[in-house]
Amino acid sequence: MNDTLILRNNHLLVELAKPGKVYGGSRFDRGGFIKQITLDNTHTFLGKEQTKNGLGTKGLGMIHGWLWKEAGFLGQAEYMPVIGVGTLHNPTKKPYDLKESYEVEQAMHTVLAQDSQYVSITSHQVFSDYLNLEIERSFSLEENQVTITSTIRNLGTMHLKAEEYNHNFLCFDEQYIDSTYKVSANSEPMDISIVRGEVISGMNYYRPLFFEENLGTLALTFDCRHYANESVLTIENEKTHTRMILTDSFRPSRTYHWISPWCLCPETFKNINLKSGETETFTRSISVQMM
Repeated sequence: MNDTLILRNNHLLVELAKPGKVYGGSRFDRGGFIKQITLDNTHTFLGKEQTKNGLGTKGLGMIHGWLWKEAGFLGQAEYMPVIGVGTLHNPTKKPYDLKESYEVEQAMHTVLAQDSQYVSITSHQVFSDYLNLEIERSFSLEENQVTITSTIRNLGTMHLKAEEYNHNFLCFDEQYIDSTYKVSANSEPMDISIVRGEVISGMNYYRPLFFEENLGTLALTFDCRHYANESVLTIENEKTHTRMILTDSFRPSRTYHWISPWCLCPETFKNINLKSGETETFTRSISVQMM
């Protein structure tokens, strides 16, 4: 597979998208991301973005994204930088729309190192004299866990204030999302706020129940103030008897869980606040196991 990098150990097969080869849209980071995780050659955990009206913004697997209000996300110019994507040509000068398709001059992505259980990918993006950003992500395997280590380097003159998130499109063994899925957090109470749809909930968990009629989706947020220095989400499915544990090594700035019958997407956002010349490193780990 010319578009895929393979990592493997005794328990896991992890398929990574080569930079810029699998995802060609203008919303998500085009650097490497996880397409699929397979446990013991049997159980899969990832799916694709889908609503009852179509494929949305064509997200899949565990793909990274950025929100940057100063330019790109709310920008209104003929050329707009979107972090991790590149420079978008916007001849109409309308505000950026993540659902639109733009002509893109892609950021530079390079595979730095790779062996059977490790790969490192760097993305370098420059826009005028303003934005000069390097994003290095490494993916490593240990037993039943994948760890993503991200290092963000602000090489430009600007003060970067943004949010990074990993949009996790989960679907265990291709089982539709329903109340057999349970999402728990290391936060009690969870203080869920429903955006649309309905859930069954307890002090620190919820189960999807009803999707709203228009797009057939469900969405919610919950209060991050109860978190300490890390976020832990546990997603279980009663039909497949499998579990995924998502651990983020930081206190999240906010959460947003977007759910359709085809994918469960628990997004955890991280504030990035880097002055010129500053660097920050953080990790996200994914453990998969039988219940």
